[in-house]
Amino acid sequence: MNKFDWTDFQCVVCVARTGSLSAAARELGVNHSTVLRRVSAFEQTTKVQLFFRDSTGYRLSQHGRALLQDIDGFESAMKGLQLRFNDYDTQLEGVLCVTTTHGLFNSRLKGSLFQFARTFPGIKLDLQISDDIKNLAHLESDVAIRPTEEIPDGFFGAHIGKVVFHVYAHKDLARILNEKDAFKEKYWIGYSGPLSSGLLGQLLTNKISEAQQTLKVSSIDAAFEAAKDGVGIALLPEHLVRGNNQLVRISKGDPILERPIHIIARKELQTSRRINTFINFMAKNAK
Repeated sequence: MNKFDWTDFQCVVCVARTGSLSAAARELGVNHSTVLRRVSAFEQTTKVQLFFRDSTGYRLSQHGRALLQDIDGFESAMKGLQLRFNDYDTQLEGVLCVTTTHGLFNSRLKGSLFQFARTFPGIKLDLQISDDIKNLAHLESDVAIRPTEEIPDGFFGAHIGKVVFHVYAHKDLARILNEKDAFKEKYWIGYSGPLSSGLLGQLLTNKISEAQQTLKVSSIDAAFEAAKDGVGIALLPEHLVRGNNQLVRISKGDPILERPIHIIARKELQTSRRINTFINFMAKNAK
């Protein structure tokens, strides 16, 4: 294959994954014509027609599918190379993008994160707080703090504790509930959005019916507020409820769900002093 521009190739991979020039342009932060020009340049250089253009967008041709049979692998490799070039830092300064969930941030991490910001003012934290758990292969943040059973392949990091879930209800509602089997009760608060497809949402789906759910919410914080207001029963993390005198635990025995919390970053960043300093600090202070 003749020499080609890696920026052109990045555009090709993005169009192949998104299926359109406009979607690729938005994701890459460039205009539509730039993506079209780079895709055309790549096809001219390699003398391979990669796409068919039709009313539904850009579809890979037979040759395109053969070349790009592992799109995720290509993107992961390119991001890894970019991280290696950009992040061989030796100074404790620069931007550090960290992603975590609303629940972990509000009830467990914010004190340590703010302490880190005060201790290392040269490192500018960019906190991305979201309950939308994205594919780790496309992780755009430098560091993620999230419930996960283990550190995934291709990442390094540290275990910083665990999150345990029990069933809770407002103390007035708890008086009329059957504490022996809360999952048979009505007035449940269910989960929607990204949480519905995760372990938490799937557990509830297996335990209760749609008819038992009086409310659905897309965040754990919203479930906590609704339960605190007496709307219904909720499966909540223990650390979020701790110290609240309105909610009482109605599930007995072991936690309904228990998950380790890890702080992780891509292995390509393992040489970064800035990221290692952050991981070590959080592993020591966030438990």
